[in-house]
Amino acid sequence: MERLIKHGFVVAGYWFLQNNSIYYNLNSCQKAKEVLYAFTYQGKVKYIGKTDQEIEKRMNGYRNPNRSQSTNMRVHNNIRKILEVGERIDILIFVDINPKRHGDYNINLAAGLEGGYIFDIQPEWNNVGKYKYVKISKDKYSKPILQYKNTTLPSANTTSFYIILRDTYHNRGFFNVPTRYSGCFGANEEEIEISLENKSSQIIVGKIDRKDNRTGTPRIKGSTQLRDWIQENFKLQEVMKVEVLTPTSIRLYK
Repeated sequence: MERLIKHGFVVAGYWFLQNNSIYYNLNSCQKAKEVLYAFTYQGKVKYIGKTDQEIEKRMNGYRNPNRSQSTNMRVHNNIRKILEVGERIDILIFVDINPKRHGDYNINLAAGLEGGYIFDIQPEWNNVGKYKYVKISKDKYSKPILQYKNTTLPSANTTSFYIILRDTYHNRGFFNVPTRYSGCFGANEEEIEISLENKSSQIIVGKIDRKDNRTGTPRIKGSTQLRDWIQENFKLQEVMKVEVLTPTSIRLYK
């Protein structure tokens, strides 16, 4: 919790139990949008999420979830378990107070940071499976240690994500950016500098293509140079780390 506060999160409210129902109280940021939020218990981060809608509306999803909404139901039940024994859960919120634009696009800082925090902190209530971890060992207490093979988890101070190199990405010299990181990249047809982990002196000048995907999410094109580097360093189905340096520059890692 202290770590999040140092990174700009504020304690904006808390969850409480009343008449056998869970409620939240927000003292600030009620109408804030495009924010990161965290639920903490006894100073430990239990859950991290982001929302593009007003934070009040997102909290209502946890307070009164539809049974078809698996994430809302899971988090709701976890909140209730703690509140029923008389404990308190704090709500922390991060608002980008200096939002930036790149060309015609807003840079959504919350979307860019969410994955890094979840990878780094491993909150108990987050469904980390959707980030495609590979379980490779266990500690002496038989609790699973989850991490990517052949790489390290990203720092929450950077915007990073991972690409599974299936056949198309392995052989064609391009990859698609996950939707949640779209706002971290520049406009369509802008050049992007691609630096490579083991070739510090080599920079590939690629292109950002936002027209190939109907959603407008970027496709990073590095042509034959990127294809050759990927094939030299990765086998099919291995995972490549992408670190976003600026909206028009990235660094790739094995």
